[in-house]
Amino acid sequence: LRWGVTEEESERATELCLSEVCRSQILVGILGERYGQVPPRPVLPDLPQYSWLAAAPAGLSITEMEIRQFQALYPETAQQRMFSYFRDPDITRSIPVAW
Repeated sequence: LRWGVTEEESERATELCLSEVCRSQILVGILGERYGQVPPRPVLPDLPQYSWLAAAPAGLSITEMEIRQFQALYPETAQQRMFSYFRDPDITRSIPVAW
Protein backbone atom coordinates (compact mmCIF):
# COMPACT_ATOMS: atom_id res chain seq x y z
CA LEU A 1 0.00 0.00 0.00
CA ARG A 2 3.01 2.29 -0.26
CA TRP A 3 2.03 3.27 -3.80
CA GLY A 4 1.25 6.97 -3.78
CA VAL A 5 3.34 7.74 -0.68
CA THR A 6 5.28 10.87 -1.61
CA GLU A 7 8.87 11.67 -0.63
CA GLU A 8 7.64 14.11 2.02
CA GLU A 9 5.30 11.48 3.44
CA SER A 10 7.89 8.69 3.51
CA GLU A 11 8.78 9.45 7.14
CA ARG A 12 5.16 8.68 7.97
CA ALA A 13 4.92 5.73 5.57
CA THR A 14 3.94 3.19 8.22
CA GLU A 15 1.25 5.42 9.68
CA LEU A 16 -0.11 6.21 6.21
CA CYS A 17 -0.13 2.56 5.16
CA LEU A 18 -1.90 1.45 8.34
CA SER A 19 -4.47 4.23 8.07
CA GLU A 20 -5.23 3.07 4.51
CA VAL A 21 -5.73 -0.47 5.82
CA CYS A 22 -8.24 0.96 8.32
CA ARG A 23 -10.22 2.34 5.37
CA SER A 24 -10.26 -1.02 3.56
CA GLN A 25 -12.83 -3.78 3.63
CA ILE A 26 -10.57 -6.28 1.86
CA LEU A 27 -6.81 -6.76 1.73
CA VAL A 28 -4.96 -7.96 -1.36
CA GLY A 29 -1.33 -8.87 -0.78
CA ILE A 30 1.06 -9.38 -3.68
CA LEU A 31 4.21 -10.85 -2.19
CA GLY A 32 7.63 -11.58 -3.62
CA GLU A 33 10.69 -13.25 -2.19
CA ARG A 34 11.85 -10.62 0.30
CA TYR A 35 10.49 -9.71 3.72
CA GLY A 36 10.27 -6.01 2.96
CA GLN A 37 11.19 -2.73 4.60
CA VAL A 38 11.51 -2.91 8.40
CA PRO A 39 11.04 0.61 9.76
CA PRO A 40 11.53 1.66 13.36
CA ARG A 41 8.49 1.00 15.55
CA PRO A 42 5.98 3.65 14.49
CA VAL A 43 4.56 6.25 16.83
CA LEU A 44 0.87 6.15 16.04
CA PRO A 45 -2.09 8.09 17.39
CA ASP A 46 -3.54 6.59 20.57
CA LEU A 47 -6.56 5.06 18.85
CA PRO A 48 -8.26 1.69 19.46
CA GLN A 49 -7.48 0.40 15.95
CA TYR A 50 -3.75 0.55 16.71
CA SER A 51 -3.90 -1.16 20.13
CA TRP A 52 -2.56 -4.45 18.68
CA LEU A 53 0.84 -2.80 18.10
CA ALA A 54 1.65 -2.61 21.82
CA ALA A 55 1.90 -6.42 22.00
CA ALA A 56 3.54 -6.87 18.58
CA PRO A 57 7.18 -7.92 18.38
CA ALA A 58 9.82 -5.49 17.18
CA GLY A 59 11.20 -5.76 13.66
CA LEU A 60 7.97 -6.11 11.67
CA SER A 61 7.95 -5.11 8.02
CA ILE A 62 5.38 -2.60 6.84
CA THR A 63 3.67 -5.40 4.92
CA GLU A 64 3.40 -7.59 8.02
CA MET A 65 2.06 -4.63 10.01
CA GLU A 66 -0.57 -4.07 7.31
CA ILE A 67 -1.63 -7.71 7.56
CA ARG A 68 -1.74 -7.62 11.36
CA GLN A 69 -3.67 -4.33 11.26
CA PHE A 70 -6.26 -5.91 9.00
CA GLN A 71 -6.54 -8.97 11.24
CA ALA A 72 -7.06 -6.70 14.26
CA LEU A 73 -9.83 -4.79 12.47
CA TYR A 74 -11.68 -7.92 11.37
CA PRO A 75 -10.82 -10.66 13.88
CA GLU A 76 -13.79 -12.84 12.91
CA THR A 77 -13.70 -12.40 9.13
CA ALA A 78 -10.14 -11.42 8.17
CA GLN A 79 -9.42 -14.81 6.59
CA GLN A 80 -12.37 -14.39 4.20
CA ARG A 81 -11.39 -10.79 3.39
CA MET A 82 -7.67 -11.32 2.73
CA PHE A 83 -6.30 -12.47 -0.61
CA SER A 84 -2.59 -13.23 -0.91
CA TYR A 85 -0.75 -13.81 -4.14
CA PHE A 86 2.81 -15.07 -4.18
CA ARG A 87 5.22 -14.47 -7.04
CA ASP A 88 6.81 -17.61 -8.45
CA PRO A 89 10.57 -17.21 -7.84
CA ASP A 90 11.26 -18.90 -11.19
CA ILE A 91 9.45 -16.17 -13.11
CA THR A 92 12.60 -14.05 -13.30
CA ARG A 93 14.27 -16.75 -15.41
CA SER A 94 11.75 -16.11 -18.17
CA ILE A 95 12.33 -12.34 -18.27
CA PRO A 96 14.75 -11.24 -21.01
CA VAL A 97 18.02 -9.72 -19.78
CA ALA A 98 17.18 -6.52 -21.68
CA TRP A 99 14.37 -5.86 -19.22
